[in-house]
Amino acid sequence: MNIQRQAGFGAFGAAAGIAVLFAAFVWWTIPGPGTGMDRTSAVVAWISVGGVALALIAAHVLIARVLVKGAQDGHGGTKERGR
Repeated sequence: MNIQRQAGFGAFGAAAGIAVLFAAFVWWTIPGPGTGMDRTSAVVAWISVGGVALALIAAHVLIARVLVKGAQDGHGGTKERGR
């Protein structure tokens, strides 16, 4: 397995890790009787952190798809320019 394919799978793994971290963040910030956040503050936090998490996940998936496709094509993800 070449390094480009491994890097692509690593980027997919990083995207999954970011999703797990966001789920953990939501779990830890669920409002309860002994917590310091009310429901409105929790929802605002979920939306703001979720937007950043979504952007990071999208970037990692995009990069991973380019890397894996480039490894399959055998040309490193770049097309040769006509000479």
